[in-house]
Amino acid sequence: MVFRNVLDKIERISRSPDIVRNRFRRMIGRLGIDVNYSNGVSFYPHTVCLIPTLRCNLDCIMCGLRENLAVPSRLPTGTMFNHERTREEIIVISDRIAEIRPNVLIGGGEPTLYPYLPDIIERISKRHGLFSGIMTNGLLLAELMESLIDAGLIMVYVSIDGIGEVFDRVRGKGNFERFESALKQSWRIKSRKGSKIPFFTAVYTITPDNYFDIPRTAKWLVSLGITKLVIQHPVKFSKEMIERHNSSVKNAYDHIHWTWGGSLDMRSIDPKLLGSSIAEAKKILSPYGKNAFEEKPDWSRWGYESYYFGNMPPPVKRRVCQLFWRMTFIYPDGSVMPSLFCYFHTMGNLLDNTLGEIWNNEAYRFLRSRVKSNGWFKICDNCVFPHVSNI
Repeated sequence: MVFRNVLDKIERISRSPDIVRNRFRRMIGRLGIDVNYSNGVSFYPHTVCLIPTLRCNLDCIMCGLRENLAVPSRLPTGTMFNHERTREEIIVISDRIAEIRPNVLIGGGEPTLYPYLPDIIERISKRHGLFSGIMTNGLLLAELMESLIDAGLIMVYVSIDGIGEVFDRVRGKGNFERFESALKQSWRIKSRKGSKIPFFTAVYTITPDNYFDIPRTAKWLVSLGITKLVIQHPVKFSKEMIERHNSSVKNAYDHIHWTWGGSLDMRSIDPKLLGSSIAEAKKILSPYGKNAFEEKPDWSRWGYESYYFGNMPPPVKRRVCQLFWRMTFIYPDGSVMPSLFCYFHTMGNLLDNTLGEIWNNEAYRFLRSRVKSNGWFKICDNCVFPHVSNI
C-alpha cells in the first residue's frame, strides 16, 4: 500500500516536474528571507488558486458565500469581481498564471459549473506542464470525468462531510446519494480509460454536525479506493470579529474588507470525542503511508479545546503570516486578491497585466510592508492559515 503511494507520487512528479520546483519554493519560503529582508518584494508564489466562478449548486451550513454575495456593500469596489470570463479570456488568464510556474488549484463556488473548466486544465497541465487540481463538491464530477482526464487533470480534492444522514445535514437532504453515485461512476470512468490520473484526496471540514463521523467516513473512502484524507478545521470568525476587523482595515489600509466566513456555533463540539474520532481515522489510514492522513492545522499538540472554545494556542513563531508572500487568489473577472479572509482588495487584473508584473507591484509591496511592520491583524488569531506550517 505504501509502495503504491510512492508510485503515485512519482507519477505526479513525472507529469508536472514543477511540483519539485514549488516544493523547493515552499522550503525556501519557510526561511522567511523575503519577508524579513526585503521591502515588500517577494519570491513568486508556490500556489495560485484560480476561481473561475462563484456559482454553487449547494448551500452548505458552514459557507458564507451566498450570504455575502447578496450584500453589494461587501463586494470589493473597482472590480467586476464575480463576472465570469469567456473561453478566450480565461485562456489568457491561465497563460498569465503559468508564466511564473506555480501549482494551480481551481476552486469556487463550484468549479464544475464553469463551462470552460476542461479548457483551463488542458492549458495549465498539457500546454504548460504544471500541476492542476480542482476543489469540488463532486456532484457533477462524473459528467466531466472523461474530459478532465483527457485534459490532464492531476488531482481532485473532493469535499466530504460524513456519510449518509450526516453528510445530508451539512449539504442538504438527498445529496449523499448523488455524491456517492457520482464518485463511484467517476472511479469507473477512470478505470475504463486505464488512467492513473486524476488522483483523489478527500477533504473533511469539521462542523458540529459531523465531527464524530470521521472514522466511519475513512472506512467508506477506503472501500472506494480513496486513501488520502485531509481534516480541515474551520475558520472561526464571528460577525463581531469581522466588523472590528473591517473597521481597523478601513483605517489602516483605506478599504472595506469582506470575508467568506460562515458562522457556526462550535460550543456543541465535544473536544475529547473530536480527538478520539481523528485518532481513529488516522489509524484506519495508517497502512497507506504517513501522508495518507493530514490534519490542518494539527491541534492535537495543544488539545482541541484551545481552538473550539476560544483559548487559542500561540501560532507559528514568526510574527507575520506568510500567506501574502506564498499564495494568491484569482477571481472570476481576473482580479488578483491576496487573501480569502483578511484582506479582500484587488492587486490588479490578469487581463491587464501578467501575474509576474502584479506580484511585486506597488499595491502588493505596500500590503506586505504594512503587515510586516504592524504584525498580524487581530482577526488572524482565529484563522487557520498562520497555524498551517506549510504555507
